[in-house]
Amino acid sequence: MGRFAPCAPVTATESYPKVVGRTALAQAATSTSDKADQIDLPLCFSLRRLTSIKPCRGQAQTIHCQFDPQAPIFSGHPQAKLRAPAFFELRAAATPRIRVIKHTVRRYWSEWMLLVFALLVLGAVVAHSLYQERMQIETHEHEQLQVQAQVIDDNLARQLQGVSNALAGVRNDFPLSDIRNTWPAASRRLKALSDAMPGVRAMGIFDAKGTTVASSRTELIGSSVARGRDFYKTPRARPDPNVLYVSAPFKSILGVYSINVVRAVTGARGEFQGIVAATLEPDYFDVVLSSVLYAPDMSTYLTHLDGKAFLFVPANDQALGRDMAKPGSLYNRHRDSGQRATVMTGFSHAMGDERMMAQRTASRADLRMDKPLIIAVSRNLSAVFAPWRKSALIQAWVYGLFSLMAVLSLYFAQVRRRMMDRIEADHEARLREGNERLDLALRGADLGLWDSNLVGGRLILDARGCAMLGYTPEEIGTEPGAWIRRVHADDWPVARAALVAHLKGESPSYHSEYRVRHRDGRWIWILDRGKVVERDASGTALRAVGTHMDVTERNKAQEELQQSVAFRELLLEAMPLPVFYKDTSGRYTGCNSAFGRFVGMNPKDIVGKTVFDVSPRAFAQTYRDKDLDLLTDPYGLQTYESQVLHADGTPHDVIFHKARMVDGAGKPTGILGVITDITELKRIETTRDQLEAQLRESQKMEALGTLAGGVAHDFNNILAAIVGNVELACQDVGPAHRALESLEEIRKASRRATALVQQILAFGRRQVIERKVTALEPIVEESARLLRATLPAGMTLDVECAQDTPPVSADATQVQQVVLNLCTNAWQALQTYEPAPGQAKSKTIRIRLEAYVHSPRADRKPDTNAVSERRYAVLTVSDNGPGMNEATVARIFEPFFTTKPAGEGTGLGLAVVHGIVQEHGATIDVRSEPGAGTTFRISFPEADAVLAETTENVASTVDRDSAKPSEGKGRHVLYVDDDESIVFLMTRLLQRRGFRVTSFTDAGAALAAVRAEPYQYDLAVTDYNMPGISGLDVARAVREIRADLPVVLATGYITEELRTNAPAAGVNEVIYKPNTVDELCEAVARLAIARL
Repeated sequence: MGRFAPCAPVTATESYPKVVGRTALAQAATSTSDKADQIDLPLCFSLRRLTSIKPCRGQAQTIHCQFDPQAPIFSGHPQAKLRAPAFFELRAAATPRIRVIKHTVRRYWSEWMLLVFALLVLGAVVAHSLYQERMQIETHEHEQLQVQAQVIDDNLARQLQGVSNALAGVRNDFPLSDIRNTWPAASRRLKALSDAMPGVRAMGIFDAKGTTVASSRTELIGSSVARGRDFYKTPRARPDPNVLYVSAPFKSILGVYSINVVRAVTGARGEFQGIVAATLEPDYFDVVLSSVLYAPDMSTYLTHLDGKAFLFVPANDQALGRDMAKPGSLYNRHRDSGQRATVMTGFSHAMGDERMMAQRTASRADLRMDKPLIIAVSRNLSAVFAPWRKSALIQAWVYGLFSLMAVLSLYFAQVRRRMMDRIEADHEARLREGNERLDLALRGADLGLWDSNLVGGRLILDARGCAMLGYTPEEIGTEPGAWIRRVHADDWPVARAALVAHLKGESPSYHSEYRVRHRDGRWIWILDRGKVVERDASGTALRAVGTHMDVTERNKAQEELQQSVAFRELLLEAMPLPVFYKDTSGRYTGCNSAFGRFVGMNPKDIVGKTVFDVSPRAFAQTYRDKDLDLLTDPYGLQTYESQVLHADGTPHDVIFHKARMVDGAGKPTGILGVITDITELKRIETTRDQLEAQLRESQKMEALGTLAGGVAHDFNNILAAIVGNVELACQDVGPAHRALESLEEIRKASRRATALVQQILAFGRRQVIERKVTALEPIVEESARLLRATLPAGMTLDVECAQDTPPVSADATQVQQVVLNLCTNAWQALQTYEPAPGQAKSKTIRIRLEAYVHSPRADRKPDTNAVSERRYAVLTVSDNGPGMNEATVARIFEPFFTTKPAGEGTGLGLAVVHGIVQEHGATIDVRSEPGAGTTFRISFPEADAVLAETTENVASTVDRDSAKPSEGKGRHVLYVDDDESIVFLMTRLLQRRGFRVTSFTDAGAALAAVRAEPYQYDLAVTDYNMPGISGLDVARAVREIRADLPVVLATGYITEELRTNAPAAGVNEVIYKPNTVDELCEAVARLAIARL
């Protein structure tokens, strides 16, 4: 609010109708004070708003204004009737109001005059700037043209000086008095000079009559120039040996303008004797003149002092040879100036346009010329000032546009000012209504209002702001320090810095959050917002207003939320499982470090990317489809197993656990996912399944092996009895007996039974493998010889063995059994197979033995302990028979599985092959298709060098020590076996070999006999498996009785454990019972010899 003090009555000189705001007058009327000389009015109120005030001219008036709240306007008159209880008296005068109006009009006119003046000043500045720019361009071009003319002058002067010196040299070296004798040499000199000097076309020597006596062009010798040649006439008329005569340009017979330069030849008394002349080449000067052109509008030319043009660059055939010495021409102005160099502007007759031309007279102090050449370098005047004119036009347009904008801006500003005066009253009403709404808003938002008088140092808080701290406004007071003292000491520096920055104008508003002490002693958080609403002319803040808001509970909630978020982030980082979350568009909004490691990226770099950016497209499309399904899934949960590409480039088996995230309204906002890597778990499960399968197979084989061992032991005893008795019977009946044929059949049947027992033991892996480092080639060749003897007709056996096949550690007998079993299966399949039409009708079994080198994979990490390469001996047996389907191939190695009819196969052949291959540490691969034959590929690893050397030593030792005597020579053998038939048989066989035999079926009786007569026996032979006692126990007991008595252990089933434990029990040798007869006799002989 402001104070309006009316002045004393004065005489009015003019009536003035104006509009007055209803709100302003109403507020003024209702706020009339008791003092008659002061009325409270709004600051925006002014005298120009009174309406229909018409005081009488020349009379002082007291104006009574009637107040009617419903009337749109008020009218005042000295005789106005009162129509409302409220009215006010306003003292005014007409003269001050008229002055105000006149002041306003003067202000408007002053603004226009000031604008016009400013535009004129600005125009003058622009014009002066353009003038200075033009002068600079003109000065610059003057200098440039003078420099170019100087360049031409320097080159031309040097050329003329050189020609002058050459002419003088010829004149001195070849006097005309002796020219008849020296003209050939003179012509050669002139020819050499004209060829060597650039710009010289020809040179010649002429006598006093004008006859050519020597020339660079010998065809011209003898010709005369006495008539019509100025270059001869001028020096003849005024001979001076020190002057270089320059002729006027003339047109040669070739149609080219040239000039001659001449040196006169005089006698001792100065009389004219002739001349030495040179014709200058225009092309040379064309190059010199062209070199100075730096603008397309430039032109250069040479003019003789007489005014005749000699050469133009660019070429100007019309002006060539023209007389430039016209009145008022640029040429005449230069020549008449008496200066050597000039720069002039004007019309060029040669070029036909206005030009800026630099002219220079070509002369040197050390070179006298009768008529020097004038050099002219010019530019088109319009082209020189074209950029300036363009710039001037642009600046004129800018100046005009600026002037128009300034005029329009002032006009509309004045219009707007008048409009603002009209709407000011309405603005006041809206301002009051706004204040009321502000008060309601502050109450609704529970905000406290503060008002700071920065000049007076007062801080006013409203009741709500004080109540936040538990005080009343009277208790708080208006001193700013009372509030500051309640602010927390740690928070005030930050709040004060923000406030000071805003007061200085460095921020648009003030915003700070700090703690304030409550009346009850606790600290509450206050959100303080404010803004400077009034500044002085220098920008110093005068007044600021703002609000206080209690945000203690909000901060507490935010702190709890931050702790919750921090705990969540910590929990995610601590989780070893990859966790991610993304929005509905499929872009990642966050993840933990485990997920970053899983995809091989920094977690910060993943944010904002899609699954297509972090995974191959084949994987990513599947994941995206799953995400879209989850967003529409009614349950919002998803679990599925998939395979993803890990950061290390290998596929990993994982389980995705996903959940849809929603907002408060249930609208999907994103997806949260957890990845469980089950690659290792699957590997463990696969390994476990393989181990369980191996365990089951091992248990099955162990059971079968136990069965095979038991069967083999009993069956071998039976076979030994049969084979031994057949041998005795053959010896008893003689060589011509008819029973020999039957005995031979029994022997063959026994051999087949023995082979069957061997297969049973091999299948049950109860047979001891005697590995040696051996080459497979002899074994394969030997097997092929055996097969060819039994191969049915119509079949072909194709064998090919490579020479570089590495040696392997193998049991030769078992390898041969593998070859025989595979080939037997092949010819049995081929025997009943009829090829389809179009197939080869030949039935072929192929055996291939070759070397193979395996190199480690390049993408695997090298192992320093592993061999970089390993060689294999690969045995391949294939046929072109009927082949097998996948189901049959999967079962071919199962025991007792056979595709042959009942009674034609045991189902043990391939099972035995598989067992032998595994025992040798080799691998077997089967490839077969119906109608395409079958191929078995077995890979034996190369034997180690140490093992090979050991085997060779053992072999050499065995070969060196082997002695096979076959006669008993009366040696006494103690034989122990629980089987009476074996005892009976062995007794007879050994006796026939020359041994004395004492046999027992009871081990205890045998030991008693040894104790009774320990030195009566040369050898003790005992069975291994006997009731109540084993052969090892018998051997130990025998050694306790007599330590040097050799003991041989016979058994139908030899295990590795038996071979290991036998020497410790005192057994010298273990023999296989079916071979007992031969092996026992050999062993007895060896041990007996060794004992002797």
